Amino acid sequence: MVWFLLSTAKPPCHMKLLKSFSCVFVFILLTGCFQTSHPPIKKYSQTDPFKGSIVESQFFNISGTRDNIIEAAEGTLVVFPKGCFVDSNSNPIFEEVRVEIAEAFSLDQILLSNLTTISNGKPLETDGMIYLNATAKNQQLSINPNIPIYIEIPTDEVKPNMMVYKGIRNGNGDMNWVQPKKLDNSLVAIDIFSLDLLPEGFKEEVEKGLPFRTFKSPTAQVIDSLYYFGDAYLDDIYEKKHLSTIQNESYLNHALTSEEDDLLPSEQEEYDILNNPFFQDTLYTNFGVDPLKIKVIRSDKYQNTLIATREFGKRLQVMFKTCRPDIIDIYINNLDKNLWELDSLAATVLQGEKYGDTFLEFSRQRKTKVRGAAKSTQILNEYYQQRLEQVREESNGVYKELRQNRRIEEKEKEKIKKAYQEVLEKREKYRMETYGFQQSEFGWINIDRGIGEKDWESQRLEVFINNGDKYDRVHTYVFYKSIKSLYRLNSTDNKTFFVGNKVSSEMPIPKRKPAVIVSIAYLDDAIYSGFFEFETNSTEKIDIGLNEINKRKLKEILNRFDANGKENSINTDLEFMAELSMKKEVKDLLDSEQEFLFKLYNKSFPMTRTMAFDMKYQIEVVICNPNPDEVMVETVQEHDALE
Repeated sequence: MVWFLLSTAKPPCHMKLLKSFSCVFVFILLTGCFQTSHPPIKKYSQTDPFKGSIVESQFFNISGTRDNIIEAAEGTLVVFPKGCFVDSNSNPIFEEVRVEIAEAFSLDQILLSNLTTISNGKPLETDGMIYLNATAKNQQLSINPNIPIYIEIPTDEVKPNMMVYKGIRNGNGDMNWVQPKKLDNSLVAIDIFSLDLLPEGFKEEVEKGLPFRTFKSPTAQVIDSLYYFGDAYLDDIYEKKHLSTIQNESYLNHALTSEEDDLLPSEQEEYDILNNPFFQDTLYTNFGVDPLKIKVIRSDKYQNTLIATREFGKRLQVMFKTCRPDIIDIYINNLDKNLWELDSLAATVLQGEKYGDTFLEFSRQRKTKVRGAAKSTQILNEYYQQRLEQVREESNGVYKELRQNRRIEEKEKEKIKKAYQEVLEKREKYRMETYGFQQSEFGWINIDRGIGEKDWESQRLEVFINNGDKYDRVHTYVFYKSIKSLYRLNSTDNKTFFVGNKVSSEMPIPKRKPAVIVSIAYLDDAIYSGFFEFETNSTEKIDIGLNEINKRKLKEILNRFDANGKENSINTDLEFMAELSMKKEVKDLLDSEQEFLFKLYNKSFPMTRTMAFDMKYQIEVVICNPNPDEVMVETVQEHDALE
């Protein structure tokens, strides 16, 4: 064998480090240029002044009775089909063969080996050199021209117009690169199940985040399941979190105008946004490659097609970074076309967007079709559509199974919620009846005290719990002694508690009457409490610090409120709160699971997102921004019009 140079013929001579593990492979077909009766082919002669610094060889012993693949240290891959070796009489070799390979990819390797890139005095641009030879029983072998070998040389970027040169080295160590041959631009399909068709970094994120539920080890099945059905698990977590939503008295909590309601950054508002059709279309349709499409194409039906090639794998990694779900369809639906044609079409579709030029560069590689690929593309495309529907059914099945597992839990929660709602209704009715009066005459009725001072009016009240956010749960009540009425204050952060709703923070209460604030907090197994007695109308804002208290002392204090009936009992209310509230360990687990799945989602859709105001729904929604360096100023409608 001799030295081979992968090169173009355009000056100047340009050498760079080529070692790469995320590389595009160049396929070289070596035909019968090696004839029999050759003398031994040496990497260098004894008089070569560079023999002490020339790049070292690697040796492999393989059997001539079967197909063989060797991978050299710098990534060169050589496939030796059975019967490819012949002796000087053209007889096939079916015994042990010794293969020698040397790789020169980096600048220092090339210089120290004196591998000058000159072809008959003209400079070349190199993209990698190797020396390859094979012997059996110390006898020089040749390659059967009818059974050629395949070589893959790694490179950072496949460049157009590259050719293969044969290298001749003289006794002075000088190289001359001759007999250029065009590269074969056809594709070589490999086992589709050996290709990594997942977004870059997804597997590593799974490995870092496990265990997750029943998933303990990052097997292929586990990784695939989290990729294909990650949104189902996110949905499951979200619904579990909302099972513990704690209601309060309906009148005061819903007495909001539509304008006020828009101001509330509540979890319910977030849920409504996530579930409106426009948002879902924007999030899941326009944000990149549908994982279920990957599930479909990773099948035996796509073996021996352009989908089962490393070239497609490299293009797929770029598709993951776009905000377009349609680019992958260009390749799936046109398996009978040349790859460069599909690259060109993708570049046209992405014209003006961030990755349009990337696909244009792909098209310049002029990659054609899979060598020997089947032509039944119409049948395959029909299969793809059918299989996609099947996969979507499987996805729906995952959702259904998760929901079924929650059904019993939801039913039990609903029973508790219904019972608690009855208590709240009685509590609210009790207070509302206290506001009322008895009447024994017909006619016009005015609830008033003439020019005298009113006993009731709507008043603001906010309670601030010092360090309230450090506790697992905090429940704060106001008890109006004059009417023996209890009200649980609302909160969105365990720190600020308010009567009524967050916007108004007010409710009708007796004027200048005694009242007491009772706050109970839980942190692991410890209980904390705080009390504050005041007169209504004397203040609108109250600060309370909590101190640890034992269960016996807490019970003694709260028992004072039990004499006012079940609907106004703090003990009764706390029992419902304990059943309806999510335990800390469960909440922490769901939070960690959600964080893990969000990280996987960001790996699956690694594009830039931005917010735009939707005029129809009058909300801010997330839209895809494939040009992060540009400022997005258009509304959602304007964005869609541009699309």
